[in-house]
Amino acid sequence: MPKRPVEGRSAVTRRAISDIIRTAVRGSYGVAGFATPTPLGHLVRALGIGEPGIRLGGDDPLTIDLHVRVAFGLPIAEVARQIDSVVRYALERDLGRRVAAVSIHVDGLEYNPGRIPEVPGVSADQAAQPVGGAVDGDDAKPGERTTPSASNDPDTTAAESRGAGEPATRGTEDVRIGGAA
Repeated sequence: MPKRPVEGRSAVTRRAISDIIRTAVRGSYGVAGFATPTPLGHLVRALGIGEPGIRLGGDDPLTIDLHVRVAFGLPIAEVARQIDSVVRYALERDLGRRVAAVSIHVDGLEYNPGRIPEVPGVSADQAAQPVGGAVDGDDAKPGERTTPSASNDPDTTAAESRGAGEPATRGTEDVRIGGAA
């Protein structure tokens, strides 16, 4: 005689729910990390007791407050929409629980500039110099773009060697340097 399934109940701890949310949020595009809204939160995070950037409320309709840092230069509204979507999806998929509300607090922006890539034969100082355009010390007139010319004289601009009103072609566009268009 086959055994009948035993009815029971499973309990999911708040820590497990917090871990699911943390994993989902950290994997979202544009999230630089969780923010610590209170000074005591730094101690909580250091001791590994919990994540101070995640607050859970309610049992049956779950409410979530998230405090995050967003990468600089990204649209904050889009990052927040992505976080909301991924948190709701992860909890529905993993636990079968619906979320009543997700409140997202952006507590900071994180700026991580990239380093200048190394180019063989070019020093870091040369790589940091602007390409084209007027450089400090040039005698460029307002509205006039200067570019290196084909002549051997480094003080001669392309406009001077070609004539100020003549068109310079770059690809398929017609660019006029100086003079009226």
